[in-house]
Amino acid sequence: MAKINVNQAADIRAVMGAPGTGKSHYTKAEIARSKRVLIWDLEDEYEGFASVKLADLPQLMHKIGKGAFKFRFVPSTDEARRKIEFDLFCRIAMAVGNLLIVAEELRFVTLPSKAPAGWAGVTLRGRKRGVKVIGTSQRPASIDKDFLGSATIIRCGALNYPEDRKAVAVVMGISPEDIANLTGHQALLWTLTPRKVVKIS
Repeated sequence: MAKINVNQAADIRAVMGAPGTGKSHYTKAEIARSKRVLIWDLEDEYEGFASVKLADLPQLMHKIGKGAFKFRFVPSTDEARRKIEFDLFCRIAMAVGNLLIVAEELRFVTLPSKAPAGWAGVTLRGRKRGVKVIGTSQRPASIDKDFLGSATIIRCGALNYPEDRKAVAVVMGISPEDIANLTGHQALLWTLTPRKVVKIS
């Protein structure tokens, strides 16, 4: 188990937006800058960004050392099994510590009313173990509120549904119309410290 350090700063990034709004581009740039990364690769799209693709989660504990690594796990297409895998994936990240965990399309593994135990651990307690987080979603109204509420950075591109715009706008302290007016790769970048919103493209 990773050692606890209460002085570590939280780094929890919510990357929200409809398809084609730059979520993957942003996420891949962050992966490239990181030395220790675990990727929940739902669409099997991170081959060029992670050196090892894992088919069996228990392999992680045997492969991860104290140095640099970039591993990705492509989960099952079976919903019940995928949720079990995600919980174990998150628990492994917490046990290893001092890494970046990337979770693609959270709506497939979380619910608005409940965060799975492993994921809740990552988002609510991971800071003390040096766990940095990037979570992405096209449908932020369909993911757990703990994650959005814990975010230190939100990158929000255009969102098609009013419910999704509202869910993110509440946390960012802006109007849903600010999100509705985004086009292409435009995005709003919100930071908790200092608390501000800037428009990027």
